[in-house]
Amino acid sequence: MSLHINFPPLSEALQKRILSGLVLAPPCLLAAWLGGIWLVLMILVFIGLALWEWWKMSWHLNSDAEKSIFMFGILYILLGGYAFYTLGHPAWNGAAFAVLGMVVCSDIGAYFAGKKWGGPKLCPSISPNKTWAGLGGALGGAAAAGVICWLIGLHIESFMFAVFGGLTIGAAGQAGDLLESWAKRLAGVKDAGHLIPGHGGVLDRIDSLLLACPVFVVLSGLS
Repeated sequence: MSLHINFPPLSEALQKRILSGLVLAPPCLLAAWLGGIWLVLMILVFIGLALWEWWKMSWHLNSDAEKSIFMFGILYILLGGYAFYTLGHPAWNGAAFAVLGMVVCSDIGAYFAGKKWGGPKLCPSISPNKTWAGLGGALGGAAAAGVICWLIGLHIESFMFAVFGGLTIGAAGQAGDLLESWAKRLAGVKDAGHLIPGHGGVLDRIDSLLLACPVFVVLSGLS
């Protein structure tokens, strides 16, 4: 007797997200693992593309106040890139890989928890697809990744830091995502770019990381 499990069909958008993730994840994780010049090159490429997408979004703005806000956004992107750089350069210590893993697991947890349970919207005026269930999945995914990093001795040295740090990074990642969603609404665009199939632009893919990295730097300094 054979056991058959019927999985729901994947949407075309989700298929593109998965394929893009499978292509992008290995080189990014490898660069974070190796650190040094490889990490620097990855950061320069991603931050450069993100800045270009941010600048293009600013073309859609009319008022000087909105354009001033976007100028601060350039500093925000540069700060996120520099924070990620400090985590893995010059000597590799697993920090860049750890925060990247927590952010990735946070995004995965948010996506699937939101799809599975849905429920009340988190902030419908900014991001209509985000739910409180998705936020719970984001926090749980990041905390689980933090515990795994602690178990394998990857930068995180205590269980309490793994859980608390994971929850904090999960929350920071979601806040970073909302910040970018707010900027896109201000500019009147759906995606920051179209470079990554299923994900939009580079900025759409690293928005969580841009805020999570400075937060992780602060947490690591306090631990």
